[in-house]
Amino acid sequence: MHDVYLQHGKATRTFSRREFAEAIRLLEPLVVRSPGSGGLHGSLAQAYLGMGRFEDAEASFKRSLESMPDDRQFLLGLAESLRRNNKHREALLFYERVLALSPQSIEAHRGLGMAHTALGNSEQAREHFLRHVELNPNSPEALPRKRAACIGLVYYPWIR
Repeated sequence: MHDVYLQHGKATRTFSRREFAEAIRLLEPLVVRSPGSGGLHGSLAQAYLGMGRFEDAEASFKRSLESMPDDRQFLLGLAESLRRNNKHREALLFYERVLALSPQSIEAHRGLGMAHTALGNSEQAREHFLRHVELNPNSPEALPRKRAACIGLVYYPWIR
């Protein structure tokens, strides 16, 4: 078991350097050795997400949530992998679960705005984008709004 922790630590360090393929190479055998570890499945899912392997990320996030159902990062990761794989309606459910756990979640409001935009729900998208910018006024998304406010305009980047 000690070896699993060491390898997981090594994989985490490669992940933090954005070396996703190497993290996957290290984590896949660990998940086989410890299939009930939600943490390992979650780490593997994040590496899959980094590589753009959305189906694999979705499956691994779901496995991680079996043992850690209220883990905010894994719920966000699952929502993001679903959204990026054009499963916007399903993604909404998981972003909403994150907001139920953490109403001030910047990431969940941004994700909900993007998913609602993809589904054509412009009013809901607008609400979540505005909340995202309110909670994170220094975000890149807030800068055009600040510039527009200086000259008396209202700026909504999601409306073209």
